[in-house]
Amino acid sequence: MIDAYFSTTKIKWIRDNVPEARRQIERNNVCMGNIDSWLIWNLTRGQTYVTDFSNASRTMLLNIHKLAWDREIMGRLVIPEGILPRVLPSSGVMARTSPEAFFGRQVPIAGDAGDQRAATFGQACFHPGMAKNSYGTALAVFVNTGETPARSKNGLTTNLGSRIGDKAEYALESIAYQTRYVLVAMEADCGQAPPSLRVDGGATNSDFLTQI
Repeated sequence: MIDAYFSTTKIKWIRDNVPEARRQIERNNVCMGNIDSWLIWNLTRGQTYVTDFSNASRTMLLNIHKLAWDREIMGRLVIPEGILPRVLPSSGVMARTSPEAFFGRQVPIAGDAGDQRAATFGQACFHPGMAKNSYGTALAVFVNTGETPARSKNGLTTNLGSRIGDKAEYALESIAYQTRYVLVAMEADCGQAPPSLRVDGGATNSDFLTQI
């Protein structure tokens, strides 16, 4: 499903509507990555252009089953692979800072995770069935489904949660206007109810509001 929420459609819009950008994209002379790629590029003074699997999965260009950029989607949208960052595991040294960019030191950059995947990892949802909800701008519920992607029959999205080493873990996700109903849908898709719901975000400062 093509959705304007993801990076891919924005890249296509730029390509279709900004002539000079289109010429540079066709020559692989531009970089189109998420904010993590931009940060690492600047911290290494342009020596390293990478991303991790969690951020790459938010572009709509990553095949979460093959764990590689999806050439079919890139072909349909005319997005060359040469403008995309190299995809690496979320944990492990992927670059070192340039002394000129970071207090005169070469510091290993050894962790990279984005969006709800970072929150899920931070909430230690490491086992299938564990779930979290971020009460921030999106109320995003994530449930770990383990090493096998689960296809939802209840309108949830199947996502890549993280990849550490050779191990990839998947998740089901939904925006929750009513958290309880999303958890019921997740239970139906996973065959088990989450043992608990871990929460974060500004609203969790109020126990009363969180219970509602």
